[in-house]
Amino acid sequence: TLRHARQVRDVTVNVAEAKSAIRIEVTDLSDAGSPGSQPGRGLVGIRERAVLYAGSVEAGPHAAGGWRVAVELPIGEA
Repeated sequence: TLRHARQVRDVTVNVAEAKSAIRIEVTDLSDAGSPGSQPGRGLVGIRERAVLYAGSVEAGPHAAGGWRVAVELPIGEA
């Protein structure tokens, strides 16, 4: 959030555990950042790591403004 967003006003991190999965959600209220000349691998890296554990990632702007990233990872035997 601090690296990519501009004028960050609020950041919320929620971690919830259910019987079969853990869900991590990060939202912020901010102005959109401008793309850099050398894009990083932030969301790509998050998705790659989640897939290693049969998880999923949702990311994008949300209705209240700002950005939302949600990761769900299953809990169970490997």
